[in-house]
Amino acid sequence: MIGGGGERRTLRLVAQYADWWNIPGGTAANYAHKLDVLRKHCVDVGRDYDSIVKTWSAEAIAVAPTETEARRIAEASPYDNHPIIGTPEQVADQLQPFLDLGVEYLIVRVVDFPDTAGIELFARDVMPRLKSAR
Repeated sequence: MIGGGGERRTLRLVAQYADWWNIPGGTAANYAHKLDVLRKHCVDVGRDYDSIVKTWSAEAIAVAPTETEARRIAEASPYDNHPIIGTPEQVADQLQPFLDLGVEYLIVRVVDFPDTAGIELFARDVMPRLKSAR
């Protein structure tokens, strides 16, 4: 796995050598742009773009039964890299565009850690709502 989104060097190295690629945070529009750059590098080096597993790190997820509680959790967190905030349905709606772009694995940081309520809610009520692009 190679992580990062540098368009001239890092993504070219991904095209040449990586089995997996990850980029942390950012918007779905940014992710789509990085995929376009990666596709071009794959063409340039003769690599099958689809042979690279695409991942994305959600750097800050605040999930709770209510949006008010999720916002309270987010405000108490030091992580603010494009936070995903809301109820399980809202969080799934914010993550789905990444899966629609081709993300095969999500790496998540639920920001109420070390409490386990957020990750338990994520596993129980967010993950079943997500639909894989494949």
